[in-house]
Amino acid sequence: MLFILSNSVIFFVALLIITTVLAGKAGNRVGIPLLLLYLLIGIIAGFFSEIKSYISPHLAQNLGNIALVIILFSGAMSTKYTEIKKVFVPSTVLSTLGVLLTALITGFFIWLIMHKGEYGDYFGIKESLLLAAIMSSTDAASVFGLLREKNLSIRKSTKSILEFESGSNDPMAYMLMIMFLHSITSPETFTIGKTVIFFLKQILIGGIAGYLFSFLIIKIINSINLTNNSLYPVLVLSCVFLLYSGVTFLEGNGFLSVYIAGLMLGKNKIIHKHIIEEFDDALSWLFQIIMFITLGLLVDLKGMAYISISAVIIGMFLILISRPASVLLLLLPFRKIELKDKLFISWIGLRGAVPIIFATYPLLAGMPFSQIFFNIVFFITILSFLLQGISVPYVIKLFKQTEQSQEVDSDFNISFPDSMNSTMVEIELTRENLRAGSKLMNLPLPDKTLVIMIKRKDKYIVPKGETILREGDKLLLIADDSNSLKKAIRILGEKEE
Repeated sequence: MLFILSNSVIFFVALLIITTVLAGKAGNRVGIPLLLLYLLIGIIAGFFSEIKSYISPHLAQNLGNIALVIILFSGAMSTKYTEIKKVFVPSTVLSTLGVLLTALITGFFIWLIMHKGEYGDYFGIKESLLLAAIMSSTDAASVFGLLREKNLSIRKSTKSILEFESGSNDPMAYMLMIMFLHSITSPETFTIGKTVIFFLKQILIGGIAGYLFSFLIIKIINSINLTNNSLYPVLVLSCVFLLYSGVTFLEGNGFLSVYIAGLMLGKNKIIHKHIIEEFDDALSWLFQIIMFITLGLLVDLKGMAYISISAVIIGMFLILISRPASVLLLLLPFRKIELKDKLFISWIGLRGAVPIIFATYPLLAGMPFSQIFFNIVFFITILSFLLQGISVPYVIKLFKQTEQSQEVDSDFNISFPDSMNSTMVEIELTRENLRAGSKLMNLPLPDKTLVIMIKRKDKYIVPKGETILREGDKLLLIADDSNSLKKAIRILGEKEE
């Protein structure tokens, strides 16, 4: 019986994942964010199967933490370090003070509208701040997914701020949530001094461990000689989870350590980097699907309907007032960031899986009002997807964030770390390029420019001077300075990457 039951669950989970992947294509056409679609599929699945009975807040929290580690690492590793350096200070301000200010503003508003109402006994100032802290961070999975699923070409500086903020603000929200939760469940041991020590340990242990351990990972990857290249991403991911669990055991912030390690691996040169990034990206999407379906199965629709009016009021205040107020106030000293950019950043503050996962902590702590919290957070997450997620293409035009993308589809899947000065471009040969002769040596390439690979249909050719070229061949050119590369592009009539 157990085997039959387990097999049926496996069958249904596989069917759900297939459904979400296929439904994603239709969702893109009508403008529905993929992560919202996954969430809705999970909710619907709860009506037509018994799988809902297997889902618990504890399971959702564990799956969510695993997914968040993978998503943060994958997102950080694919983030360009050169772009991060330019926006490090404003992004860090938003991911720390921005989270704190948003939580405080939203918390006091929740207390004002809730403490005298039907739920007044459950919404003192501490409880209100706890609920606000749970919702205070923008969600990395939602922001990464939204910006990348549609390949939105927005201004690099704005995109970098959004990605770095959303990837690095979860630790701050987590610390605030734990602090307010502890002040409610263990008020006799809660002191300001202990709170300050808690914050410092979380940040220092998480930050230092993530930075130092990343160099150990790089050393291992570049030194070890594995016979199977597919094992490199497995080794990296295992090291990442080792880092997360070790830092958490030492009472540091594991999420912060993982994000910093991802940034450092993305910055530095490691072998088989492309294989590692593709593996992490695929795994990130898989766990996003699993996580959102699981959270969808966990939802209490009757409870959400019961608190819907209060949730709409709180959600609209968070989206329209507290988030924009925090962003505009904290970015006021950064005059190089234009007002339209600040307004756009304040709008793309999506809530997602992380607030829902954080909302399971009061549930597991046995707080009497925790189910109300969970329902409010879930409702606001859906509201955020509907209001902010769907409107992104229009808001991009409204605040003039469109940037002409210079990226082209790669036929070679080769990239260099930011520490290398070399640049490269892919060029498709035309008949005009071959007028001087069909051999590679006949191409009028400038000095310091080299063709390192040729793609002909599905075949890859290592070039030599005598290699015969054909119309439609795709060349991968590398140069050690941008001027040489630009000259080659002008000669061959292609656009630079």
